[in-house]
Amino acid sequence: MSLLGNFVFKPKSLEISKKVIEGFTNEWLEWNDIGVYIEYTDYRVPKGYINLEIHSEDCNLERFTECCYLDEPVTSADLTSHMMVVLDHDGFFEAHHINDCYSKEQAEEDERIVGFGTDNPKYYSFEDRELSEIIACLQENNSRSLSFWNTNVYITEKDESGMTKSKSMPLIEYALNVSLEDNKTKKAA
Repeated sequence: MSLLGNFVFKPKSLEISKKVIEGFTNEWLEWNDIGVYIEYTDYRVPKGYINLEIHSEDCNLERFTECCYLDEPVTSADLTSHMMVVLDHDGFFEAHHINDCYSKEQAEEDERIVGFGTDNPKYYSFEDRELSEIIACLQENNSRSLSFWNTNVYITEKDESGMTKSKSMPLIEYALNVSLEDNKTKKAA
């Protein structure tokens, strides 16, 4: 068994997050077919946060990805059975560019497109979408998610309105800039 990566984040709802993540990774990234699985732990993370660990048992790493390359439509069954409706509710499938990129005929023929010509067109597909985007959508407002990969850390900050900003930096730089003071000590000072 080997650890392929992890995400530390504060989910809005752990049970719903698990359902969405497992649906995305198993159905869209096909991890269950290549021997990749997820474990959740709250060991040594702040209260309310979870550590999502990605593990493999003899995984075919040539097929492992965190990005979806399937261009299939996300169906109403996916939205309900995998609770992906929470992604829709948070604007994950919004695609304002659709009105500029497609003709009316193209949009009508493409079952992934809903609401063409309106102020709120949507593109129901995970094509070229990544697990980190799913997690950012599922994390609580006013929180941060971290993903440690090799010698880098990928950070997504989500503000009080739900807007996210992401960046990556060398892990050593991140670690050296973390305050050595305990949060309780800072508040008391």
